[in-house]
Amino acid sequence: MIDLKAEPPRVVNTVSVGQTPEGVVLSPDGAYLAVNSINGSHKPKDSPFFNDFGLLKIYRVNGAELTFITQAKVGHWGQGIAWGKDNRTLLYQATAEREIQVLSFDGHELKLTGAIKLTAGPVGLRTADQ
Repeated sequence: MIDLKAEPPRVVNTVSVGQTPEGVVLSPDGAYLAVNSINGSHKPKDSPFFNDFGLLKIYRVNGAELTFITQAKVGHWGQGIAWGKDNRTLLYQATAEREIQVLSFDGHELKLTGAIKLTAGPVGLRTADQ
């Protein structure tokens, strides 16, 4: 966590989120933080750091504190993530699978609910500003 109001701005808290975090995004209401950890899913299968899935983790934001809520196994070599306006839907870019995975979040659990198939691996995702 970086306190941008401090003079000068400074790191006030750190949290380990797993190997190779790629995407970090706040929910539209600022209550939750989603973090994509590639989790070794892009490594060769004989690598000691290989895992056959990425991880999407959700943290509750409370001031300068982040509290882990839940995580879901997601596709390989994840890139960006985006929240829906409802704070209940997330989109995750699974590059190796060539799809955008759709997840639902109810404030406690995160579940993979579907996927949008693409002809190439997605690597750039952004939602419109509110």
